[in-house]
Amino acid sequence: MDFHTIGLQIKHARITAGITQKELADKIGTTWEMVSRYETGKSSPLRKIGDIASALHVPVTSLLQEPSVAEPSLPYTTNTIPLIQKPFTKVKDALKETKLYYTAPDWIIHTATNPFALDATIVRMETTHLSPSGILFISQERPVSRKEIVVIQEKDGLTALPYSSVSPRATIVGVVNAWEKRLTTT
Repeated sequence: MDFHTIGLQIKHARITAGITQKELADKIGTTWEMVSRYETGKSSPLRKIGDIASALHVPVTSLLQEPSVAEPSLPYTTNTIPLIQKPFTKVKDALKETKLYYTAPDWIIHTATNPFALDATIVRMETTHLSPSGILFISQERPVSRKEIVVIQEKDGLTALPYSSVSPRATIVGVVNAWEKRLTTT
């Protein structure tokens, strides 16, 4: 079995457990960057495989075995990310509950931290940079620039706005890495 396949098994188990790469990293004593490298097959997870299995509450063998033809295929492949289409109060719960996945560009998969797709129709836009029709690619990380667009959780739903406009007490869901516009016909 190659590291890429083991990485997919780890990613699938982590998402099923409803935890982020950072949370898994904290549990196994490494960085989220290393967990990302394990999940993409860029680094060998074998030294930490016991710790990973324990943290994810799965047998080591489930991370090391090839998925059989009889088993359903992994819902999380290298270019698919969870898609959230309904309003939510906690992103962690929404990611755990969703059964929908969306194909993301390669660069999103390889550069974003715990990416997911968000249907723009459930987000109030407080910026002219985005349209309420399409898909937002969200990265679960803290913004690093005041110019970045973030999605925040408010009592009445989700709002996308520039980080420079965010209250210090706001709950940031993530950073908008990209936006894919939906074309509609009339």
